Amino acid sequence: MNFEQLLRFGVEQGATAIHLQAEATPQLRIGGLMRNVEGPRLVAEELKAFIGSIVPGRLAGDLDRSLGDGAIFSSATPAGRFRCTAFEQIGGPGIVLRVIPATIRGVEELNLPRGVRDLALSSKGLVLVTGPGGSGRSATLAAMVDLINAASYKKIVTVEAPVEYLFAGKKAIVTQMEVGLNVSSFEHGLRLALGQDADAIVLGELREPGLISIALEAAESGRKVLAVTSGLSVIPTLGRLIASVPPEERAVAVPRLANALEGVIAQQLARTRDGGLRPAVELLRGGVNTSRAILENRLKDLNFIMEGRQGGMQSLDQHLLELHQSGVISGTETMRLASNPEAVATGLRALRQASAPTPSAAETVAVDPGLVP
Repeated sequence: MNFEQLLRFGVEQGATAIHLQAEATPQLRIGGLMRNVEGPRLVAEELKAFIGSIVPGRLAGDLDRSLGDGAIFSSATPAGRFRCTAFEQIGGPGIVLRVIPATIRGVEELNLPRGVRDLALSSKGLVLVTGPGGSGRSATLAAMVDLINAASYKKIVTVEAPVEYLFAGKKAIVTQMEVGLNVSSFEHGLRLALGQDADAIVLGELREPGLISIALEAAESGRKVLAVTSGLSVIPTLGRLIASVPPEERAVAVPRLANALEGVIAQQLARTRDGGLRPAVELLRGGVNTSRAILENRLKDLNFIMEGRQGGMQSLDQHLLELHQSGVISGTETMRLASNPEAVATGLRALRQASAPTPSAAETVAVDPGLVP
């Protein structure tokens, strides 16, 4: 099997991920759907040799152990750059290679709302980028970092596991560190970033209580902190973040979060009518009302705040209805992703009624008043 040729084929076909597994035929994820590549089933020994050829040296020494533990790394080949997850399963080894685009796409090119640009260019505070796996979080974060890089003379430090997008310095100087290669942990990397006089710090993961505390400290000190978290929408993401803090520390952590939070971007990928993908985005901005809702444990009220649209805020359902109204996504897709299906169904009916043609004067039949009972 010519694996390099297979990777090149996947990239040329527009795949976002390439799935290779022993005793199975290759699969490509294109437009959110899995596609089979015709050909023979992959041989375990050949696939293991290929994985060994692209895995970093620190993992190649004991490849069997690395596969058993599940190895996550980035790799550059002639076909492109990939974020890889290698593993062992009953039939032998397997690997998923997520395609990292060769160029960083901007906010406009990704079809992200204006509010994302505004959050990227805000001078300080904590910005969270959340969404399920495969929702385009990394691409959104990269677009935001590239904006900062091009806009001002600053020091940007990224801490990732692994490093995905590579940034060439524009106006800013960019330092990129990989967990397991340059630093021992996200917390270690964040502490080093603080010691490097960073203006903006990018964290590929924000999960551990200790890391959250240091990230809040960095944001409170006037730095910009952008971090990736997991979640379907804004409210569960903030709820999970608060719940991860030990109960005895929440009385201090919650006010710090309320004051430091600059915004939350939650996104999912919607299938478009033409077979592509488009981000559906929920966006919360920090401020007096947001801070008060967090302090008073009224997270559900954040939905009403987002629906107010101030400062570029929007709920997921509002954006879905806009995408449907503009003809980008179908009604079925709108309902599939809706956070409040009943409200969205009502919105769809209102859009249909508003777009229904009004009878012209020629189509209106005149009725003799004397015939009306």
